[in-house]
Amino acid sequence: MPARKPTRLQELRTAIDRANAEGNDALAAELSQVRHAVRTKADPLALVPLLETSTSYITKAFVAEVLGAAGDVRVLQPLMRAAAHPANVRHTSWFLLACARYDCSAHLAFFVRFLLTARRPTKAWCRLWK
Repeated sequence: MPARKPTRLQELRTAIDRANAEGNDALAAELSQVRHAVRTKADPLALVPLLETSTSYITKAFVAEVLGAAGDVRVLQPLMRAAAHPANVRHTSWFLLACARYDCSAHLAFFVRFLLTARRPTKAWCRLWK
């Protein structure tokens, strides 16, 4: 029988443990903040500053996933800003996949412009167009 795939919360806990083991206290603190927000069902917008200030793509990926699952359309603007930010140019798929969970028809111009100005198509766009 194949082993069970770990849940995202378990993967988050593993990432925290790995960051602690490597002595990366900043990453461990950011990931712990994400884990606390998920476990306490805090307002997802409280995680938005992590999208803007974190230098770790691990943190940004977990935050994008939480925001995508939040069910609150107010998270679309921060996700779109993160996708368009030059520092995230190679990691936009997390933000785009999170946006795909919402009705983005009001923001169609942004996504068309983003697609046309992207240097290379991301995995997220390939998944969205399937």
